[in-house]
Amino acid sequence: MGEKVSVECCVVGGGPAGMLLGLLLARAGVQVVVLEKHADFLRDFRGDTVHPSTLEIMHQLGLLESFLKLPHRRIHELRVRMGNTEVPVADFSHLPTKCRFLALMPQWDFLDFIATEARRYPSFALRMRTEATGLIEEAGTFVGVRAQGPDGPIEVRASLVVGANGRQSELREEAGLEIESLGAPMDVMWFRLSRLPDDRPQAMGTFDRGRILILLDRGEHWQVGYVIAKGSLEQIRGAGLDAFREAIAQLEPFARERLREIQSWEDVKLLTVRIDRLRQWYRPGLLFIGDAAHAMSPVGGVGINLAVQDAVAAANVVAEPIRQGRLTTGHLRRVQRRRELPTRMTQRLQILMQELIVRPTLAGGEGRPHLPAAFRVLAHVPLMRRVPAWLIGVGLRFERVRTPAVEGIRASPCPGEALFGGTGAVAFESKTERVDVLHRRMSTRLPVWIVNPDRQSKRSATPMTKTLDADEILKHAAPLQRQQGHEIQPYGHIIKMPIALEESACAESVENLNQLLADTMTLRDLYKKHHWQVAGPTFYSLHLLFDKHFEEQSGLVDAIAERIQALGGVSLAMAPDVAETTLIPRAPRGREAAPAQISRLLHAHEIVLKEARTMARLAADRRDDGTNDLIVSSIIRTNEAQVWFVGEHVVDTPLVRTK
Repeated sequence: MGEKVSVECCVVGGGPAGMLLGLLLARAGVQVVVLEKHADFLRDFRGDTVHPSTLEIMHQLGLLESFLKLPHRRIHELRVRMGNTEVPVADFSHLPTKCRFLALMPQWDFLDFIATEARRYPSFALRMRTEATGLIEEAGTFVGVRAQGPDGPIEVRASLVVGANGRQSELREEAGLEIESLGAPMDVMWFRLSRLPDDRPQAMGTFDRGRILILLDRGEHWQVGYVIAKGSLEQIRGAGLDAFREAIAQLEPFARERLREIQSWEDVKLLTVRIDRLRQWYRPGLLFIGDAAHAMSPVGGVGINLAVQDAVAAANVVAEPIRQGRLTTGHLRRVQRRRELPTRMTQRLQILMQELIVRPTLAGGEGRPHLPAAFRVLAHVPLMRRVPAWLIGVGLRFERVRTPAVEGIRASPCPGEALFGGTGAVAFESKTERVDVLHRRMSTRLPVWIVNPDRQSKRSATPMTKTLDADEILKHAAPLQRQQGHEIQPYGHIIKMPIALEESACAESVENLNQLLADTMTLRDLYKKHHWQVAGPTFYSLHLLFDKHFEEQSGLVDAIAERIQALGGVSLAMAPDVAETTLIPRAPRGREAAPAQISRLLHAHEIVLKEARTMARLAADRRDDGTNDLIVSSIIRTNEAQVWFVGEHVVDTPLVRTK
């Protein structure tokens, strides 16, 4: 017997569409679980463009400011070079959105951000390493999915199953839905090249006879897409790596020396391009969105944009019916009707661009390619560049978030935020805060709403306009202070927990995890110190990177401490105890130069990783699978990724020399 889970909505696939839908539904009070088959979101060469319309959705959700703190590159203009002629084709600076640029951001950062925000809602759950293996159908209605998780089979029952697991989704065939294939004349070979500080920032497409190259400026490296005719991969590989490098160098001579970084074909990933769509996106109890409903060409990079818009539209339509228990097939039909037209029109535009530009270019021929008439118009009429900017940045139908944030389940309410309108309307999170506000207001005789914290509704508020005796209220409302008591569990003592582990195994894991906790807390604080103190030419990128890594290490601190408690132990918590325990050398109080900061961080990571690998093996030997999984899947993986990002800033000749 496997695990059985019952929710209101089950989303299969933790991509942009699935994760955003999960966030929006949880925000609206729907019990939702997202199933993601991978252990994390780290995959190379996924769509890494965040469009102005997606940034607008972040703005509507109140998340834009924190979202833009993530490392990203901004593109205000797209350019194309055909032969020797360079043409600006899209100008995003005139879009009627909060952000008038494309943001280039690793998709794993985007998904991690959405997951973090969604977890703030108690009705949201994300299950990693959980792959949907089949649908559950009863009396012609889909009522859930079967899945394989890290601990065995899982059966998830739900009022609605949403397939958001991409163009390879096997659930579409199992549901008996017909796929309409529209074809594509190309595939794309993706790879990365190093970027030098004096390289010109750009997002460029280069077209030449038989060849197309896409350059995306990712800040620390170039993401490069080499567009090839469909079916020509084996021919290109057969010619060898040297011929491959030379073909690219002819298109972008500045990259010639860097092309030696491609050591083997393993460094080049193939994206098989196809355009297709489901004729019907739904069945009773089942809905498909994003690439699972319509696979897009990479032309324009709009696939993620459409997937995100699908998620918003779906949440707008189904959230309230799910909560009220009245979801019907008609609601699912409304989602398809809402999104089908912009999908079809966008695919038609992509096919048109493929036939007019991509296919003739890849077919080759004599001489340089000629500039199409549309590009000549864009070159000479700047106003026309707003049209492709709109199609790429916003799309043919922009969806606005209309699902409300249901009161009472909000993740982190702001202290003192009004629950209802009107002068003087205040909601208080604690008795102390309520008394403080009352005391301030009594001296001015403003109308006061005394709110019952246990019943936050307008009916529980009583308006008053008379002056109250604040001192009398404070005397009776004063909290108990300076209370002392004995420790209920001394540090180092283990409480036996019914988790089928020997007490000695729990004690050993608790001791090891507390060491790892002390070092992780030190590393976390080291990142915050460097985030505040970093200076020099690389200030901006390092300032953002260090803050991002601080947040990730903070998440690890919580996870380690919670595992210690689950094992029946007591976790370290106070700074003096951490300082006595950590193996990471103490940093000076003053500011260090960036190279010294990076060196110190890499050394700290090495300490954490060495002890983590040893502790993972010890936990596995004692059959403590939970601790082993935490260390391997979270701690080691996160630290390795951070070493990679920080290590990319190590250079032979530092921009700032240190003694």
